[in-house]
Amino acid sequence: MPALTLKYRPIQYVDDVFKGEGRNIGVITYGSGNSYFRCLGDANDDKIDVAPFARLSKAARLNSWLFAEWAAWFKALVHDCQDRDIKLQEYLQRLDEDGAPFIAGNESVIEIPEGGAAVDAVSWLYSRLVREPKTNRGDFHASLEGLLIKSELEHTDGFEKDVEIEFTPEGLPSVRISADFILSGKTNAIFKVLRFKGSREHLMKRVNDVIFTFQQAISHGFTSKPYCFALTDTPTSSHDDLYKSIVGAGTVLDITKENSAMSLERIIKGRKGL
Repeated sequence: MPALTLKYRPIQYVDDVFKGEGRNIGVITYGSGNSYFRCLGDANDDKIDVAPFARLSKAARLNSWLFAEWAAWFKALVHDCQDRDIKLQEYLQRLDEDGAPFIAGNESVIEIPEGGAAVDAVSWLYSRLVREPKTNRGDFHASLEGLLIKSELEHTDGFEKDVEIEFTPEGLPSVRISADFILSGKTNAIFKVLRFKGSREHLMKRVNDVIFTFQQAISHGFTSKPYCFALTDTPTSSHDDLYKSIVGAGTVLDITKENSAMSLERIIKGRKGL
């Protein structure tokens, strides 16, 4: 005989509100005296990793900041509605009626055998209802996208892509530099993307461009060395000399490393005095 009955509803992301088609990104359960919520990027702590959600689609990537806010809202909802199933269902029903980008699917029931735990049932439901998007760990562009998302760089005030900056010092020829990304504000930051790939001649030109860009940005007062970022992959031993020359000009981040986003986020927050 079952010892516990749980009600559950999949939480869905509606990529296109006109089509109204939802994709499961989480699950919410209730009816056991406790409510539970689990979603993509939920590591059972206070911070949601938005990178898995951002890989769902181009629109999802643009809405990754919105996903973080909604995930926090669902967590707060289940916390506030313990033993208040009717109230919780009222909130869930209202999502679809209000045309929210995150809605609750149809209600179903799962029976937990005697001795089973509700938390384990939630994990099982999540594994059955939610298909996590795959990532290619060897893809440099995927690593770059992951860095922008996880570090929240894209959503930082003053962020711009593919920028040209022209310096016009008095009495001297103007100087123009390009950057893959910049942050402008109280303290500016500049970013150049570089892969240690291709012929050495080609790579040396790229490295020299990075160094020149950083030198000009610093000498013309745009930013300082700690905020000149070279976003790279892991260099081979034959490229150690080129790697060291960039280290001498700015801050090098190997974006294929797991902690690269955390390191960048920490530096950027320090820039803002947070």
